[in-house]
Amino acid sequence: MMRNGERHCVACGVRIGPRDAICSSCGALNTRGLGDDELDAAVASAHKRFKLLWWTYTVRGTEMDYMQVDSAFGMRTTVTWGRWVLSNVLLIGFVSVVSIVLLAGWASTGESVALGGALLFALLDLLAIGFFVWSMTPGRDAHR
Repeated sequence: MMRNGERHCVACGVRIGPRDAICSSCGALNTRGLGDDELDAAVASAHKRFKLLWWTYTVRGTEMDYMQVDSAFGMRTTVTWGRWVLSNVLLIGFVSVVSIVLLAGWASTGESVALGGALLFALLDLLAIGFFVWSMTPGRDAHR
């Protein structure tokens, strides 16, 4: 939470740094205020944004350990790198398994619906892998 322009832990109230996500005294996750432009002015050139329909994905540089998703509906979600990696690996693994199962179903039955589904899930898998690789590469410095 913010008090007098400084960040304090939401659990114990101890003063924390402007870019600290975890309180050093109690271990609580403090993500509120991490994406504020005032706090991140020093590393503004080390992040990149990707807009997709109603969402804006903001990836901070490698010195920051979180990713932020802004919605056009006014919602902001901040996740840690570990959770981001785990959720993407699980998504990519699930979509790959569904694609392989549908491809095996097409091979055994010869139904074109299973082939279409396998190709659709394979395309979704390629898009998920591409987005994940993009999100894990560090941002380039902005040239104005």
